Amino acid sequence: MRRVTSEPGPRVRGVGRVWAIGGAFLTSGLLCATSWSQSITWMGTLGGNASGAWSVSLDGRYVVGYAQNASGLYRAFRWDAITGQMQELGALDVIGYSHATAYGVSADGSVVVGRAAQNPQPRFGEQPPWRAFVWRESTGQMQDLGTLGGAWSAAASVSADGRYVAGYAWDISGRRRPTVWDLAHGHLTDLGTLGGSQGEAYDISADARFIAGYTWIDDSPEVRAFLWDAVTGQMRNLGTLGGWSVAYGVSIDGRVVVGWSQRVPGGSWVAFWWDADNGQMRDLGTFGGSTSLARSVSQDGRYAVGFAEASNGQQRAFRYSPQAGVLEDLNQTYASLLSNGSLLTMATDISADGRYIVGEGYNAATERTEAFLLDTAALGAFRILKVTPGNGRLTIEWEARSGAKYQLQAADAVSGPWRDVGPEIIASGPTASYTDDASSVRQRFYRVVAR
Repeated sequence: MRRVTSEPGPRVRGVGRVWAIGGAFLTSGLLCATSWSQSITWMGTLGGNASGAWSVSLDGRYVVGYAQNASGLYRAFRWDAITGQMQELGALDVIGYSHATAYGVSADGSVVVGRAAQNPQPRFGEQPPWRAFVWRESTGQMQDLGTLGGAWSAAASVSADGRYVAGYAWDISGRRRPTVWDLAHGHLTDLGTLGGSQGEAYDISADARFIAGYTWIDDSPEVRAFLWDAVTGQMRNLGTLGGWSVAYGVSIDGRVVVGWSQRVPGGSWVAFWWDADNGQMRDLGTFGGSTSLARSVSQDGRYAVGFAEASNGQQRAFRYSPQAGVLEDLNQTYASLLSNGSLLTMATDISADGRYIVGEGYNAATERTEAFLLDTAALGAFRILKVTPGNGRLTIEWEARSGAKYQLQAADAVSGPWRDVGPEIIASGPTASYTDDASSVRQRFYRVVAR
């Protein structure tokens, strides 16, 4: 179950009929649908003083990022919402890269990508030396992804199936180039530029068709946000708000790209939302300060997340949707989940459907910067659709949301204790079901829990 700070356990949100079965007969009993409430989870560290989250899996179960360990090293981690444990993924120590940050995770959490560094550099923007890595659950090992012939590389994002990785690598001439790795075939592809010599890729869509980032447009250097299409092989200049621009996130259909841009050359950077329908960048503004950044967009293109400065210079995590038209301060919307003094300073990623948001903030309880997972919406009440008994078996079918997790539980009495029956079920459509063999029991009570 998800470990949260706001709830000790599941809350009953919908109650259906009560059922119990014994042998080949069915009597009245209890069958209820339960659900979790909104929550913020602080993930802690690996024994050090800081952590930050950079990416979240499709269903919110896995979160990856960086955390300091007891030796003071920054290490890549994968956090599991079911166990509540942070797993250290290591680094590329064998080649002298003892620090690492994970920036991307596949839909199922089994593939993690990022960069290893010789110096403690948990965030983007610092200087090399770096090396791109991939970590696979199947091997438990971190692998160096190599370069385009130069010394360094960095991986920033991975496709949903864990096959393609976007990032950048140095070529033999010492130029950093936007790059995509095909892990299945071991290929590195230079995506080219908008006319200049260098660039970086920061995000890849779930299906790997679209990649977003920036390149120089000449050798000034002057940089522009780009959108690259694998079908056409073309790179599109997304323009600017007036100065330079950089893209950090792209939706699955390539119709929405987010990032930041200067309003004037040499000026402050502010978050933008680019929409293919009009081909224009929208200035998202700030919370009264000078700077903001849109770091990620949901795959359905409905929400962006990032950070924005307040008038006092404080950095605050935001969510944005075109429907609302303004930046939403997550600290205000979810204030009831935050202890006094805690602050969500930066949102770095949002799940495909917009439900889960990750990033980093100040945890007042531990007095340090920590990675967080924000669950923005419970599944709410859902109905039991059908219960079919017969021959000592019981099939239960209920309303579901595709991609959501459910668990059938049983007890010998309404008061419990409740125990899991069968495996956790991930819904693939609007309904889900499970058949339990209870021929050896006389009476059993059931409930379905949304996790």
